[in-house]
Amino acid sequence: MRTHRSVFMRLAGAGLLLAGLPGVVGCASAGPIGLGAAVRDAGGRPLVSYEVISPTPTGGELGVFILSSADDPHSKPALVIVAGVDGRHVVGSQIASRLPSLLAERAGELLDEMTVYVIPVVHDEAINRNASGEEPRQEHRLTSTPVDLDGDGRVDEDGPVDIDGDGIVTMMRWRPGPGSLFSPTHIIDPDEPRLMREPDPKKGEVATHALHIEGRDRDGDGRIAEDPPGGVDLDIHWPYRWPEWNKEAGRYQLEEPHTRALAHWLLERQNIVAFVTYGLHDNLVKAPEAGRFDITRRVPLGIEQGDLRVYEVVGEKYREITGMTGLGGVTRESAEGSFHGWAYAHYGRLSFVNPVWVRPDLVERRSEETAAEEEEAEAERDTQADAQEEAAQEERPRRAGARGAQAPQRQQRDTRSEDAKWLAYSDEQRDGEGFVEWRSFDHPDLGEVEIGGFVPGFRFNPPDEELGRLAEEQASFAIALLEMFPRLEVSEPVVESLGGGVYRITLRLSNPGKLATRAAISNKVRRIAPIILRPDVEPERIVSGERLHRVSPIGPGGHADVSWIINASGEDSVTIEVHGREMGDRTVRVELGGAR
Repeated sequence: MRTHRSVFMRLAGAGLLLAGLPGVVGCASAGPIGLGAAVRDAGGRPLVSYEVISPTPTGGELGVFILSSADDPHSKPALVIVAGVDGRHVVGSQIASRLPSLLAERAGELLDEMTVYVIPVVHDEAINRNASGEEPRQEHRLTSTPVDLDGDGRVDEDGPVDIDGDGIVTMMRWRPGPGSLFSPTHIIDPDEPRLMREPDPKKGEVATHALHIEGRDRDGDGRIAEDPPGGVDLDIHWPYRWPEWNKEAGRYQLEEPHTRALAHWLLERQNIVAFVTYGLHDNLVKAPEAGRFDITRRVPLGIEQGDLRVYEVVGEKYREITGMTGLGGVTRESAEGSFHGWAYAHYGRLSFVNPVWVRPDLVERRSEETAAEEEEAEAERDTQADAQEEAAQEERPRRAGARGAQAPQRQQRDTRSEDAKWLAYSDEQRDGEGFVEWRSFDHPDLGEVEIGGFVPGFRFNPPDEELGRLAEEQASFAIALLEMFPRLEVSEPVVESLGGGVYRITLRLSNPGKLATRAAISNKVRRIAPIILRPDVEPERIVSGERLHRVSPIGPGGHADVSWIINASGEDSVTIEVHGREMGDRTVRVELGGAR
């Protein structure tokens, strides 16, 4: 079974080494995440620092890398990148651990004006176990918190077992006999006997086989591996449509102390503009559903209608950078209890999520030469649009006469199931390492069964030679997103003397960024204050205008004008304070001597 084990060994050896991350930054060495000299800018100021948010239940650390050249990084608009919430998604933590050095090298002046927080692993226990190659290899997803998942009054008594001793927990299939506690649910796919699928009643198909994860019915309840060790899935553990009847969601929201600490840490940061989460969800390759809500009519099932255009624009940029065209059927269907759902619907920020890697046939690659040719062709089409239209009009009669003579050939659609495509990928590009061939085994409880199936983690995590490319893509996307961030610019004040020491003062606030100063969900959640302008004068001296002027969100390329009439008799200047939580605070000194 050496071939099948190698997928885990590559994950373990691909530079993750999570336990070493804090030490790497502390000594500024070029360790697993390759920081080295990149942790400082040209002026010698630190670009990357590390902060411990909380210890984890297993004795590790939940930490954050802070990238900024500002004296106070928490006062700058910030992007938060989070990985390792789903413990099976090792690649997310591998890529996130490479980002501090990549962004320090490539983000340049963006880090003067913005901050990036990188939290490379949340579920350190499961990530490390999945990456370590420990046997038996399986998909570790739950924390070690004991939970009675099957409701029999006992905990952790019936988990997956490597019955055949090959070092991998895969699947079992068999034909249940008369009187069996198990019912058939699947059939062997007639097109590919290695695959199992549910029968199609419309075709007259009837289930013939039971299909279960490799294990035993240790507690005699007629179920197999239904109460594994531990029990909390951190990606259904958050206060967003929390699935309270699912025991894997915890006894209560944020039951695990380090996830609760992470929530508190984030809630203390008022400067966060957007999140990017690496995990088994997606709203970038495919735009999320907009305008649908839960039973309260308050909590979005996807996103607010007002944010849809933002997700479309950002998703288009993501697909341009990564080439992704599909997901391969590996993402979770529901976002209930998810971290990225909480970050959007409750925290009130733009929250993007992606799986980082997909099967190669779901990626369209454009070489530099191809991209240049496409740009040149597009320019040619633009300059010759009129001529092309005229030629097309002349051609239409001839086409009408010849219609049907040469019917265009349509590309044949690949109708194979996602399982069949993953199997083909394993066979053709991974030397078969993603699938364990079925072989007969005498099960101590069930009798004759077959054991085999996909190797745990194979469909979530790439070979290590892909990591460099994936890290570059995610760094490019993070930089592109930072470049889209809203920016708050305050123009030179316009001062008009109205006589008698009374002045009209007008400020223009502009947003040259490509995102609005506040997302639609932020307006709804109302968790933080809007942009507020306050003249630093006694209230009774404000003749017209608000003492605290609240500015509505400013769209991309938009502006807002704010005016006051102030009795500033005897004063040479007036100070106006601009408080913009995500945008940062600043003061504007208004000189009155040059008033027109």
